Amino acid sequence: MEDIKRKDDVFVTSSPSGWTNNDIKLAWLKQVFDRHTKRKSGLGRKWRLLIVDGHGSHVTRDFLDYCMKRRILVAVFPPHSTHSLQPLNVVCFSPLAASYSKGLSAHIFKTQGLVPITKG
Repeated sequence: MEDIKRKDDVFVTSSPSGWTNNDIKLAWLKQVFDRHTKRKSGLGRKWRLLIVDGHGSHVTRDFLDYCMKRRILVAVFPPHSTHSLQPLNVVCFSPLAASYSKGLSAHIFKTQGLVPITKG
């Protein structure tokens, strides 16, 4: 067996309060998002999309100015709503979940709940 290799970097920081703040979000934008997406955008020549919730630290003047200067388009969701508005959850996974539930209900009805359901 081959050794497990580290493939991804993890970025961690904290604030005295334990909550995110304007300084942390701006540092993340510069040190993580911009640095790690710039190459895929033709070194900043093409626009990039960053989806954030409307939390105050995501939409400060410094944050938005930095994005505009570096061709980062910011899509802002209403604060504390990304759990229900996440594009992949709503567009892709919601129909899959509904179909799976429908199939599961049909299986339970057809087998009267006597046939176990396996992961396969």
